[in-house]
Amino acid sequence: MHSSRLDSRPRRVLQRANSRSRRYLRTLGLLLCLALLAGCATQPPASTPAPSPFPTFDLSDLPTPLAAEESPLDLAPPAVTEYLAAVAPYTTSGIIAAAPDFSTERLDGIVTTLEGLTVPPDMIPAHETLLKGYRTIAQGRHIAVENIGDGAQQAEARSQYDFGRLLLQEHIQIVTAYLAALRSTPVP
Repeated sequence: MHSSRLDSRPRRVLQRANSRSRRYLRTLGLLLCLALLAGCATQPPASTPAPSPFPTFDLSDLPTPLAAEESPLDLAPPAVTEYLAAVAPYTTSGIIAAAPDFSTERLDGIVTTLEGLTVPPDMIPAHETLLKGYRTIAQGRHIAVENIGDGAQQAEARSQYDFGRLLLQEHIQIVTAYLAALRSTPVP
């Protein structure tokens, strides 16, 4: 029994010390919170907001959207409008992104369809770029299908895909520039 008394005494001392330090920490925390609140209460309200380090833009300076009667396609010659309608299914961003995954037969069919179109003189550069883009992707697809296990040939096929997609994007840029030029040309 004597040994149990010796063992219990240090425990009681530690418990008392722990409760005292807990009380001290709680009191100290409460005083710090009160000091923080008092400091915030004495601050004057900000009269002007701090300037932003980022540039601001006045949205009223932006051009207004085109009205329906001001569409550049309405200004284009009928042959150009028909051509753009015919190639529209082959120039969407979804088709351009998915073109390398098409079968060789589908890509060859697209090239054949594009070769059979009647191209207005204003659209010849854009059409040549479009055809070259699809031919390049088709060539890359043929390389990929014929050389399945060859890593170097697969890399060549991927570079053909990328170059073909760049050409298709260039076609879109040529058409967009043409339509922008039509919009900016004064009508007599």
